Amino acid sequence: MFNIHPDAQNNFNEKAQALILCIKESQSIQTQRNKFFDPDIHVKMHLTDKDIIGEISMGAVDFLGEQVAFYFIDGQRQLGIEGDDYKSLRKLAENVFKIGDIRKAVSLKTIEKIVRNWLKEKYFNKDLICFTDYFLSKAKQIISDISVWIPISNLCIQEPFRIGKVIFCPITRELIDKWAQQRIGDVPQDRKEVMKEFFEKNIRPFQGYAAATLKVTAERERAKELIIEEANRALCFLRIFTGAALNPQIISFYGLWGTAHIDTVDILYLKDREDYNGITKETIGPPPKAEILNKEIINKIFLIGLGTIDRLLNSNSLSAFQNDVLGALMLYSRASLSKDAADKLLYILAALESIFLKNTSEPIQQNLGERMAFLIGKSLDDRKEIVKNVRNVYDLRSAFIHHGASVADYEVLEQFMLKAWYTIIQLISATGRFKSKDDFISKLEERKLS
Repeated sequence: MFNIHPDAQNNFNEKAQALILCIKESQSIQTQRNKFFDPDIHVKMHLTDKDIIGEISMGAVDFLGEQVAFYFIDGQRQLGIEGDDYKSLRKLAENVFKIGDIRKAVSLKTIEKIVRNWLKEKYFNKDLICFTDYFLSKAKQIISDISVWIPISNLCIQEPFRIGKVIFCPITRELIDKWAQQRIGDVPQDRKEVMKEFFEKNIRPFQGYAAATLKVTAERERAKELIIEEANRALCFLRIFTGAALNPQIISFYGLWGTAHIDTVDILYLKDREDYNGITKETIGPPPKAEILNKEIINKIFLIGLGTIDRLLNSNSLSAFQNDVLGALMLYSRASLSKDAADKLLYILAALESIFLKNTSEPIQQNLGERMAFLIGKSLDDRKEIVKNVRNVYDLRSAFIHHGASVADYEVLEQFMLKAWYTIIQLISATGRFKSKDDFISKLEERKLS
């Protein structure tokens, strides 16, 4: 399944065997409830012994949620690996994860779990197979061909399209009905109504929206990581072609389902300051608006530049300039999610500076303004206007950074965002004509002197 060099196998086995000696008797840290104040937070569910399936996994995590120890029981003793020894365990898992074929199919989290399980089993069974054989056996059991979907909130599409490795598909009524019929047909008669209610409550809300889909050969944890990573990246590029990239007062609300950037507040109303009189949930700021992409719009944005981005994302040999532009586009796209005009401006300028400036010692305003002007300006008057507008937005940026002033001149910012968008589109089309950023800038400098 995986091609692990014999030297690497020997190294992994030696490191794993050495960890056996790190298993020691230990006492897990018990978290004590604050003696002075108990907030009495509502507990939604109580678990009993009957609710526990399989053996309980014990460990400890740091303040970032990273596991720093694991434990198991041997009779009356609690044994485990912790501290620097656990760092060695994690380092072993990280080295296994570095192997390309393994990284595509098995998550670091799962590898770390397999290491822990091997150590525990090896402790009780000295004749257990070596670590690499154990890992390959476990990996074979959990890896399969799988298709993963993540619904996208506030995005509706008429037909499927691809961005990089992700294919966006519409979640139709017919598709959900098909899934429901299949699942309901697989359960006993007394569970059919429960399953139907489950689909109506948990799956039906996705109807009419898009989903980012990915087909992989992997275990479930790694499949989850890959779809989240690839879907987020694809959405970044898609947002370049939305109104939020052109207007400082528009926000892109679509994203992975459950991560939408929508601020709400629950407000309780009390009569005579004591008696409950009602509750409302209010949206703060502009209400979310779904992005609707029909066939015509999809075709148009692919012609404008999304088609080029898709080809770059699926290429195995990108030039330095293409890599730099893709990085700049990712940064530029973050402006579409920003609710504050100053944040939008900072992201856009940072993205443009990363491409149009050779180094940090260059005059920023002058070179960015002039190079943008000679890339998108059609006439002398156009170029003068672009240079002037860039100078004005840097004044807005300076007022915000150095004096904390909010960006209130939306007219200047909107003009700049439009010019920046045209610049981004030209950058996308130029990715096939230049090998490096220096080549691109040199060509713009030649235009200035021609």
